[in-house]
Amino acid sequence: MGALKFMSSLQKKVRETNTPVERGLMYVDTWINQKPTKSTMVDSGATQNFITEAEAKRLNLHWEKDAGRMRAVNSAALPIIGLVKRMMIRLGGWSGLVDFVVVKMDDFDVVLEMEFLLEHQVIPMPLAKCLVITGSTPSVVQIDLRQPDGLKMISAMQLKKGLSRDEPTFIAIPLNSSENSGETVPKEIMHVLEKYRDVIPDSLPKSLPPRRMIDHEVELVPEAKPPTKNAYRMAPPELVEL
Repeated sequence: MGALKFMSSLQKKVRETNTPVERGLMYVDTWINQKPTKSTMVDSGATQNFITEAEAKRLNLHWEKDAGRMRAVNSAALPIIGLVKRMMIRLGGWSGLVDFVVVKMDDFDVVLEMEFLLEHQVIPMPLAKCLVITGSTPSVVQIDLRQPDGLKMISAMQLKKGLSRDEPTFIAIPLNSSENSGETVPKEIMHVLEKYRDVIPDSLPKSLPPRRMIDHEVELVPEAKPPTKNAYRMAPPELVEL
């Protein structure tokens, strides 16, 4: 009975001292090839370590060409530019050799993934804001929790709960964008566009046509059978004209 009262008092204290947990991604200060990187994220969601082509060039890294491809979640497969093998990196007072895959990324410059965590026996501890390295040279490296580009994000579950509580919710929709997407039109498609330039309008309509008084619909008769009629064939002169 006394143990139950003790556990109840502990649970009550935990509820009273409940503080919001800091959320974000794990970033660590990293030196690669004796130069500091711009932003290095620690993530366990992939198997290999990644570095952008621009960051690899800035750090004067040399890589071997590779013909493979990588694919992130909900995105198209991207070609792998090259492989950087056994590069010396430094995290705080720890240093070791790491392999990198050179790819094109937009959000991060360097990403340390499961390959790094397993090879050097690294234990991420977000609550303590540190990485515990238990390999041949044990060390504790301080990390920083923050959102990419200073943005604050919420989960889909948090949004759903906010809507159920009638909390103020806003939605932003971009009307237009002046940025160049950088996409190139294939030569085959460009040839077709040039060939039928006379039938393509110079500008597309900006709005939908006005609604008609009678909406188009196809009436379906229950248990109706299709008509037994030969397929319509166009007369030869009409076919030539078409």
